[in-house]
Amino acid sequence: MDITVDFLHITADFLLSSGIAIGWPDIFWGYEHGLLGWNAPVKFAQAKVTASRHPDPLEIELAAVTKDDDWKVRKLLQQMINLDFIPSGPSKSVWLYLTLLWTYEHRNELDHPFSKAEEIYADFDYPEEIISFAGYYAPDNSWNPQEHTDEENTSKVYADWAKYLALAQRRLR
Repeated sequence: MDITVDFLHITADFLLSSGIAIGWPDIFWGYEHGLLGWNAPVKFAQAKVTASRHPDPLEIELAAVTKDDDWKVRKLLQQMINLDFIPSGPSKSVWLYLTLLWTYEHRNELDHPFSKAEEIYADFDYPEEIISFAGYYAPDNSWNPQEHTDEENTSKVYADWAKYLALAQRRLR
């Protein structure tokens, strides 16, 4: 799976405020797929160290990484999750949610937010659960776009997007 979206600017603060449980395998997955720069895992580690009475030594080491030694990020993430392969499955669902949440929250700042959602849809291998707002699809029998104004159709797509985000957030907590 190739992630090609280049409009995302996901930060540790965004991850921490996303309303879902995010673990080190998820951070590693996002880092490996280019959704996070080197500093997001570092700032995430800094937040975890600050919040913990007994932080993990690897989290402390990651929290101290600077731009000069950013090459350590991948190695430390791998050590923290104790894996020699890129996790998938749950992390992919987490990142589908996070990329769509970020895009939705920044929709007024983006040119063509629906096309951005379509890029995410393609990059995540066309997940069926987001087809109602992110893909070219045949509308269900309850909604005929030709019977509505452009504004009504846009509102419907945003409502479907928000509904997905709410359901995914509950599932990923």
